[in-house]
Amino acid sequence: MSTIHFNNPVPGSLPSTSSPNELYFSSSFDTPNASFQMNPLSSHPPRTSRDSIGSTSQLYGTDLYTTQEDTQEAHLELDDVSEIGDEKTTADARSRVRKTEILKELLLTATGRDKVFKLMQYSLRMYLLFHSSVTATAAFKGTPRHSWETALVKRFSSTIGHLSMTRKCLILFNWLGPLNSILAQNSSDPFPTTSNNTGKTKNKPLLHTVLHTSPPVRLDWKTYGVERGVIMDLQHQVESRLYAESMTGATTKSNPTANQVDHKELERLQRQDYWIQVSRLKLVMDLVYVSYNVFHLKKAKGPIQTLTGLAAAALSTAKLYDRHKTSLVKALKFEREH
Repeated sequence: MSTIHFNNPVPGSLPSTSSPNELYFSSSFDTPNASFQMNPLSSHPPRTSRDSIGSTSQLYGTDLYTTQEDTQEAHLELDDVSEIGDEKTTADARSRVRKTEILKELLLTATGRDKVFKLMQYSLRMYLLFHSSVTATAAFKGTPRHSWETALVKRFSSTIGHLSMTRKCLILFNWLGPLNSILAQNSSDPFPTTSNNTGKTKNKPLLHTVLHTSPPVRLDWKTYGVERGVIMDLQHQVESRLYAESMTGATTKSNPTANQVDHKELERLQRQDYWIQVSRLKLVMDLVYVSYNVFHLKKAKGPIQTLTGLAAAALSTAKLYDRHKTSLVKALKFEREH
C-alpha cells in the first residue's frame, strides 16, 4: 500500500498554528515581504505614486545628461501645491508670492540666468530683424538714416554678442555632469572584459562607453513620450472613475473626500501633461535651430533661427518660472501651517 509523505518534519504531525485552516490556506501575513492586495473591483484603486511617473527617465539613462540643478527642478515640478491644504490657503499663498521674489529665485541659479539672458538676446535679435525688414521696404528705402539710429543698431548688435558670450561662460562646465555619469557607468560595467593572458578582468575603454551612450535628444524625446503616456493613462483612469461616480449618483456632498481627491489628482495630471507638451515644443524649436548649423542651410536662416530661438527661450523661461513659483508657494504654505 502506497503512502503519502508530507513536507512536515514529523510525518503525520500538524504544524503548530493557531488555526487548522492555515495548513491548506497560507496566510500572506506570515511572510515579511507580503504586500497589501487591493480589490480590483473597488471604485477607488490605489493611485500611482509620483515617483513612479518621475522615474521613467531612468529607464533610458537620461540621468547622464541631467545636472544637479535640473534634478532639483524636476523635484519641484513633481510637487503638487494643491494637495497641501485647501484651495483657499493655496490661493492666498499664490497671491502673496510677488513676481520679484520669483525672479530673485530664478536668477540665483546658473540655469535661470542663462534662460533670462537668452530671452534678452533673442528679443534684441527679433527687434533688429523687425527693424531691418521695415527699413528695407519701399516706404523707408529712400529715407535718410539718423546717426542715433545707426548707433543704436550697433549697440544692440554688440549687446547680442556680449550676451551670447556670457551665456557660453555660464554653461561652460555643464559637461562635467554627463562626464561624471559616463565615468561612473564605465567603472561599474556589469560585463567587464577578461584578458586571455592574465585572466584578470578589466573594464571596457572609456571611448567604448562614450560611443555606445545614446544621444540626449533621442533620450529626451523618448522620455517625454513615456511620461506623457503614463500620465494620459492615469488621467483616463481618474476621468473614468469620476464618470462612474456621476452615473451611480455619487456627488460631492455624498462622498466629498473621494471626489475632492479625484479632482485634485486630475488637475495635477493635466498640469504635468501641459508642461510636458511645452518641453516637447521647446525641443522641436531647438532641433530646428540646430539643423541650420548642422546641415549648413542658408535659406531664411536669420529669421527662422531668431524665431525658434526666441520661442525656445520663452518656453524654457516660463517653465522655470512656474517651477520656482510653485516652490515659493509651497514654502509659504508650509510656514503658515506650521
